[in-house]
Amino acid sequence: MTSRNGTGRKRVTVAILRCGDRFAFQLRDDRTATYPRYWSLFGGRIEPQETPTESVLREVSEELGIRLPGIRTEEVLQEAACELNEWHEAEVHVFSADIESLWERRKLGEGESCALLGWEELLRLEANVTPMTIKIMRRYLSREETPAGNETAVGEP
Repeated sequence: MTSRNGTGRKRVTVAILRCGDRFAFQLRDDRTATYPRYWSLFGGRIEPQETPTESVLREVSEELGIRLPGIRTEEVLQEAACELNEWHEAEVHVFSADIESLWERRKLGEGESCALLGWEELLRLEANVTPMTIKIMRRYLSREETPAGNETAVGEP
């Protein structure tokens, strides 16, 4: 079931996970309906009754096997997205976190592989990177600084 807000838009989260000057990306497996065998950011659908923050923390835990102690809200985008060859509007909640101290503890739970890539490395793979990933990373990297006060501390459940 797709989680949608009152406007009928699909609601998803995306996590920009930074490790020094590189970022964590997932190689989607062949079982995914959207962009199989493409590199993407970690994230997924917001489940009913779930906040965007709860969703991104759950997705990172399920997909990468790490628990984030905190996450920064970056922005909310209204985007056209394609799933199963059907275009729809999506509400994309973008978050970021520093995972340098957590990367060695990763345990891939979804996807074919994961890797730390710098921006230039990602651009060399652009033909095999989801368009949304390229767009979000360009927006993120183009900002000179992120306003303070968006950090959300996350306690153990």
